[in-house]
Amino acid sequence: MSLTDLNEQLNPKKKDKDRIDPEAQLEDKSVPYVKLQLSGKVKNSDVADNAAIPASKLNSDVQYKHTVQEQSLTTNTKLSNQIIQRGWGYITGDDSAKQHVTVTLPVAFNNADYDVVANYIGTNSASNPTSRSDMNTSFQACVSKIFWTPKTSQTFSVELRLTTGVFGTQFRQLYNWIAIGTKT
Repeated sequence: MSLTDLNEQLNPKKKDKDRIDPEAQLEDKSVPYVKLQLSGKVKNSDVADNAAIPASKLNSDVQYKHTVQEQSLTTNTKLSNQIIQRGWGYITGDDSAKQHVTVTLPVAFNNADYDVVANYIGTNSASNPTSRSDMNTSFQACVSKIFWTPKTSQTFSVELRLTTGVFGTQFRQLYNWIAIGTKT
């Protein structure tokens, strides 16, 4: 269906000057007001930035893509095709003051130029945790630093460091993370 035909169906009584111009460009803050009916499943390549699509129409591999503001020193830019991923995990102590683990992202970014925020969330001393709430908040290690280092478009390393002491072998140190990067 052409844009002209769509105009006719949506606005049958509007004058020509009030109809959508098929050659017009949307301005930065313009939002199309047409709701399209989706008959099949939507693929990742069909999703526009900041799209609002009913979950029932999404395949399980579709990511919500966003446009985000980035500041590099004092220069502001917009980055398109950004997706957000999050997760948690744990590191079993090995009697050292530094612990690290490689995390594999659920979905690979286009490249290794992405951002991660990782946090230490607590300690579990009973068993391997099965959820992020399986921690003893009254017994937390004094983690002085947490680092992350991108390795590839789908993996990064998390490192926990203690100021003093070691991570005992009977303890699991829980961490969570959030990653933002480009996926087209």
